[in-house]
Amino acid sequence: MRRLCIVRLGLASLLVLALASATAAQDDPLTESWRWVHFTTASGLPSNRVFNIIETPDGTVWAATQAGLAWFDGYSWHAVRKSGGLPETKLDAVVPDGDEELFVVADTRLYRGGKEGFQRVPVAHGNREQPVAGAARLDDGRLILLPGNGTLLTWRDGAVTPFEIPSQTGAARSLGLWSTSGRGVWTCTLAGVYRWEQNRWALKVRTARIPFVIQAVAEDGRENGLISFSSPVADRGLWSWAADRPVGPDTGMPREFIESLDVAPRGDAIAVYESGAVWSRRSGRWSPVEPPPAELRSVLFVKFRENGDLWAGSETGLHLLRRSSERWTYWDRGTRDARARVNEILRTRDGSIWIGREEGVEIHRPNGRVEEINSVLGTPLRVITGLAE
Repeated sequence: MRRLCIVRLGLASLLVLALASATAAQDDPLTESWRWVHFTTASGLPSNRVFNIIETPDGTVWAATQAGLAWFDGYSWHAVRKSGGLPETKLDAVVPDGDEELFVVADTRLYRGGKEGFQRVPVAHGNREQPVAGAARLDDGRLILLPGNGTLLTWRDGAVTPFEIPSQTGAARSLGLWSTSGRGVWTCTLAGVYRWEQNRWALKVRTARIPFVIQAVAEDGRENGLISFSSPVADRGLWSWAADRPVGPDTGMPREFIESLDVAPRGDAIAVYESGAVWSRRSGRWSPVEPPPAELRSVLFVKFRENGDLWAGSETGLHLLRRSSERWTYWDRGTRDARARVNEILRTRDGSIWIGREEGVEIHRPNGRVEEINSVLGTPLRVITGLAE
């Protein structure tokens, strides 16, 4: 028969550890250092400067770096070298194509492929090859291309055709092309900021004097999103919208330059400022993250995964915040007096967690049931400083 013995030991260090863990569990996951994983060239990345992460429907994770593309096998990264059909340079766009493949824009050229290699895709229009500076995917399968001369083209099965540009006030010139994880496609013209909706460009923000240039845009797929501008300077900071609210400045946030931002599928969000400040939105409320995580210094992009985990590319490598991990669980007795103190913790062979407190023992069973032992054979238990099975 197995017996549990209750003994008295001087274990102040365990008390400090337990209290510290309980406090950390209440913090924003961004500040919990154990959740962060760091990848560098030592992990197989082509460069420590990582600008984007793309996840294809088959579950493959791709990293766009200063020195080209790489894919992750769950343990290490595999760089796509020149022999694999891609230049080893910074990529201008990476767009999923079907379950396993990608379209890639690099050095003004379009490529298509996957783990087995890439092939160049000709983009000919008007009797000549067109340079490509950007790309985005529409819901109908067409690929929008940005030639870099203010026009837009579409590509489908090798056919290249002109694509309409918002033409209000005669300002029919695209200043850029952006796509979001929420399957939105955005562009800027001299007239304003537009989103592709119901087979037309819908005006979201009208230009006053200086044309807008998007720094970052993100959507959650439920008609909610965030956007920041690098120009005009007076309109920097965070802008937001919802299903019942048009795009407008978020007056509760700093009016400063934002390096990157993103929105999680369930509505949580993050904004990283050029100053190094980090703001996090949870349960609909924004608050500064103090201190800002070291992993978000010199950040180049942030992007949530479907499960809520967060990728962050920086000048010093790629970071992954495992928000979905349940390594820690927070148990709160609901009291703030001496009875809440933890002096000892023991995990028994049946999976139960025994906690030695100031007035007895608290037992958390694997099925979620909680028991308390405050006396043994009629003798009250006081301060429990040691447990052993």
